[in-house]
Amino acid sequence: MVETVELMPVYIIHPYKGLDGNYEENLQKINNICSTIIKTMPGILPISPVHSLGFFLDEKQDPKARKKALKYCLELQGAVGKLKGENWVFGEYYLSEGSLGEIQNALRLNMPIKYGKIIAEFPLDHHIRLNDFYEFHAQFCMGV
Repeated sequence: MVETVELMPVYIIHPYKGLDGNYEENLQKINNICSTIIKTMPGILPISPVHSLGFFLDEKQDPKARKKALKYCLELQGAVGKLKGENWVFGEYYLSEGSLGEIQNALRLNMPIKYGKIIAEFPLDHHIRLNDFYEFHAQFCMGV
């Protein structure tokens, strides 16, 4: 019988396309973030919309795919909110239309938002403490 553990779901907000469209580099950063969280924070379940939904995002073939993907991301984020999860924000979110939309959605849903240090560049054995995250005030987000 498999033992179940209670994990807190955390929606990972990180640019995927970014300004330069460097999907591969951003995907690697998101991989490192999720991997580091899983290895060092046993009570956290990272929910990455890029990993969950990135498979159908092909903007070169279908310009409408990005809009559809972002819609699905917001639905996934809402599901995390219903499970009393949080949002953790990484990378240059302020340059990403998608990340800013996810932050606005989190505020609309009254979900907690925490801004993380850039752990994508930490070695995978780096221990992350909750102190590495700090609460971000909604007033600042509204001004972004």
